[in-house]
Amino acid sequence: IAQKNIGHAHITAAKTRPPLIG
Repeated sequence: IAQKNIGHAHITAAKTRPPLIG
């Protein structure tokens, strides 16, 4: 569950700013 939550946060950050990883 924790891993999925982190993944969701990562997607949100990606939308807020351009992804740093290719």
